[in-house]
Amino acid sequence: MSSNETSYAITVLDTDGSVLVESNGLALFETMSSIKSPIGTLAINKACELKGSIDDEDDLMVTTTHNSNGSGKLKDSLPSAFPITLRNALYHNIIESDCVATNVLIDYLGGKDTVNDKIRREMGIVGIELVTERINFEGVNHREVPFQVGRGTTRDFAKYYQQIWSDSSELIDEHRWHRNLHKLVNTARLFGVGQRELARSVSWIHKTGSGEDVNDSNLYSTMMDAGELQINNRTLYVAAALTVNHSDGPMPSRADILADFAERNTKAIADIPSRPAA
Repeated sequence: MSSNETSYAITVLDTDGSVLVESNGLALFETMSSIKSPIGTLAINKACELKGSIDDEDDLMVTTTHNSNGSGKLKDSLPSAFPITLRNALYHNIIESDCVATNVLIDYLGGKDTVNDKIRREMGIVGIELVTERINFEGVNHREVPFQVGRGTTRDFAKYYQQIWSDSSELIDEHRWHRNLHKLVNTARLFGVGQRELARSVSWIHKTGSGEDVNDSNLYSTMMDAGELQINNRTLYVAAALTVNHSDGPMPSRADILADFAERNTKAIADIPSRPAA
């Protein structure tokens, strides 16, 4: 077996959940921050069920137990403990992909096992799983521990977005607000560009996740991007993932890997016909 391996998957669902395009859609990939969207949705569900609104929930306390060396700025305010509203935790979780905010939400939901139970029971999705109680990458080798944040299939990530957003007219205010946060995510790794660089005819409402572990002789890189794609006059639910393990020959750059991911995704989506205007 070659010491250089690339694994790729993509699933594209129509609004009714039918599969339009799929390649390797049942293979498990590292989710990285993509799993933060289901965690946020579950937190909204819990607050609305218990309190009626996310704004009626008591403030949550951020402590050193929630600290992380991952993305986000809330860690800069630790070690002093401080309160945060649920709405602000949800905002930081998506917009800044803040790992401290995610850790707070995991605790709010009751921990990893409860999160996974809710993904299975409330969402009916078996192919998305949180694997850590806390998002923290201190001393962890990606190649030795392939699933550090979560594991999931592109089939189930596309299904997640199709289930929660396909009937947007029925969304409660909290879920509509959460969906709008996904519009503001800056990166659009599905296309290898920033969100603002997308054509006017393309809307990518999503949560992306990526990670990299590299030294002079080895490179591990993984990325996932999933959400609602509005293109060619139709709405699609798309999830794509790519993982590269490289330890032989010239080392690809992050830009090379991202360009490869974008090219694969573009080719997979290109053959989907546009939907005639009503």
